[in-house]
Amino acid sequence: MQVPIPDKAFLFEKMRYQKIHSQIWHDEKFIKLKQKEKFLFLYLLTCPHSNAIGCYYLPLGYITEDLKISQKDIQNSIKLLKQSKFIQYDENTNVLLITNFIKHNPIDNVNLAKCAMKIIYQLPKSYIIQTLKTITEASLKGLISNYISPFEAPTIAPSNSETEAETETETETEAETEAVSVKAKKELSPLAKLWNDTCFNLPRVKEISEKRSKLEKLRLKERSFESWKEVFIKIGASGFCCGNNNNSWKASYDWIISNADNAIKTLEGKYDNRLKDIPKYSEKNRALGALLDAQDNIEEVKQWTEKI
Repeated sequence: MQVPIPDKAFLFEKMRYQKIHSQIWHDEKFIKLKQKEKFLFLYLLTCPHSNAIGCYYLPLGYITEDLKISQKDIQNSIKLLKQSKFIQYDENTNVLLITNFIKHNPIDNVNLAKCAMKIIYQLPKSYIIQTLKTITEASLKGLISNYISPFEAPTIAPSNSETEAETETETETEAETEAVSVKAKKELSPLAKLWNDTCFNLPRVKEISEKRSKLEKLRLKERSFESWKEVFIKIGASGFCCGNNNNSWKASYDWIISNADNAIKTLEGKYDNRLKDIPKYSEKNRALGALLDAQDNIEEVKQWTEKI
């Protein structure tokens, strides 16, 4: 069974379809899970943050915003899924690995192998990378000529498609690129770094102009740094802010710091994802709706599937 996934907010490496084998409903370990853990695991398989190798950056705040479930409940469900060996999750770097993803979605062609290499290069540093190496390296070596291991190069935080396109055209050596990156990073303000680390699907901040610096000071007088972290998490998790709207508009750093009102609207939930908006991601996303509808305690999903 293939479940369509929203593609507008995806980077190059994001997949438009993921496979969910129907046998999952007869899997002994899956059957033993409680409804909350089943729901969360299906989300991890099909969420808009996932990618072609089942290993991706996923802060708990993203799950909270997408599913409208308390962070405490999510932490408990993540713990149970880890204990059942459905996933690995690094709380320090927010890297998640779906344990048997590659088993059911093998890297079996050159294009997919290149895509996997690109994803691995962009993952934050984590102990999970070594597990990923064990799972994928044999396939990558067999498909990529002149194979250079992505596991031995320093991994970096996820970036947006604009940054990736620029990286592909750069001619600097790895050492030069790293030096430029470090220098640019030092020039950014803490607030700009927070934006880059949180809203990685949106245009990244590369420089802080005098105008931006003045606006940052004004905004930080209005709310604390922790409050801005909450604002940025909500923006990064919002389909609307990430381009899922009629005009393909995307939120930017300049937009959020330009005035006080945009942050207030964000915190008040104006740009939150809503269940009724799911068809806007993909009108064909009925397969996922049917899976969720099978769970007795998800009343909202039932109401939505009845309407469509």
